[in-house]
Amino acid sequence: MANIINYLATNFKTFEEMPFSPVDSLVLSEFCMVELNEILADMPDAAIEANPNKRYFLPWKKKNGADFKFTDAMRAEHYHAMFKGFTTQGCKDNLLGLAASPRFRDMTIHSYRSILDHQSHIQFAATTFIYKDQFAFIGFRGTDTSIAGWREDFDMSASFPVPAQDEALHFLKQTVTRLPKKIKNIYVGGHSKGANLAVYASIFAPPAILAIILDLDAPLICIHLSVSRIPVSAYFKGLFLPVSIFNGNIICTRAPSFKSGSYKHIPIQEPNAYVTIVPDP
Repeated sequence: MANIINYLATNFKTFEEMPFSPVDSLVLSEFCMVELNEILADMPDAAIEANPNKRYFLPWKKKNGADFKFTDAMRAEHYHAMFKGFTTQGCKDNLLGLAASPRFRDMTIHSYRSILDHQSHIQFAATTFIYKDQFAFIGFRGTDTSIAGWREDFDMSASFPVPAQDEALHFLKQTVTRLPKKIKNIYVGGHSKGANLAVYASIFAPPAILAIILDLDAPLICIHLSVSRIPVSAYFKGLFLPVSIFNGNIICTRAPSFKSGSYKHIPIQEPNAYVTIVPDP
């Protein structure tokens, strides 16, 4: 059965031949789960903030001045710090697929921010990807395995906004002002908590920031959508539909699921889930 790893291995069309789709958003959102602080700390003049728990890297350049690409993230000596999520092997396979794919291999990674603060109960990360002058995708990380991340998830049910939502808005505003002027479209997305952050940041951003929002299984977004000034394209597998469907600004698409319970929510393990909502390559 097809999944996003198969998609990377079989879809050889460039973005000129096949436009950016929700599946592409999911593939890049999965990459956002990779922790890159150690790799970037080795780069000259990369770290703007010295606090190891709160770093912002912008823009990324290698020592020879070349852009940072997925192949540059393939550093086995840093794997112990890079892959700490629920699907470690899946994230490695996703990185390999991105680096090998003719669709993604020319994409550059423009900016990155990662915060993990147990005292303030904040777990946040975001990455900006650029494809030539066609588009930028700003992706937000979902919940990782940290206690701070889960604590913040529970806080979302009772508090608004939580620190990660404020950080997402700040990252979006700061990053958009530094994108190349020729960029034609800006996509903002994420999976699960990352999708929640994408929706929040986009609809509370200044009116001058016009982004295309791709929401993949975002929880607790009904309060945000009630004040949304721009449409949201939401894709779900049945877990969070009740909080998001009753709003005119959201376009819902249900992706078929062959898992049950919480396993529906792990896209890298789910066959035929989001892949079926775009045409075959």
